[in-house]
Amino acid sequence: MTSGIECALTGFLPRDPDELRSSKTGLPWLSFSVGVGEGDGKQWVGVVVFGELAEAIAPRLYKGGKVYIEGRLSLDKWRGKDGQQQHRLKVAAFRVEMLNQIGRNRPRKAKGSVADTVHGGDKSNATMRSDLNDEVPF
Repeated sequence: MTSGIECALTGFLPRDPDELRSSKTGLPWLSFSVGVGEGDGKQWVGVVVFGELAEAIAPRLYKGGKVYIEGRLSLDKWRGKDGQQQHRLKVAAFRVEMLNQIGRNRPRKAKGSVADTVHGGDKSNATMRSDLNDEVPF
């Protein structure tokens, strides 16, 4: 049985993740930071992902993306250059999900399609507004 605290958190990526790397034994791994909370209560949590999950999630993570993470929580401690004690929360993730992926991988519509017309494709806004003022035919 592995010791540690399991946690789940939701946050956002303040920047693109680091490059996918490999350990000395060839195990792929990826690290990135996640901002959790708002305002003065915001915490920065380091996240590390290993193996197939790291390979699968690496191309999908991007600056500003929202994520849900489950993993084992730890507290890293070290002395900074100024001699002061430093600390950082870190999660070894076993689950990572993107929360704002709706429509990102959808095929693009052809120009002039219904969706383009509704959103301003070939008609000007003035023409669309005048269409709305026509009398209802019933």
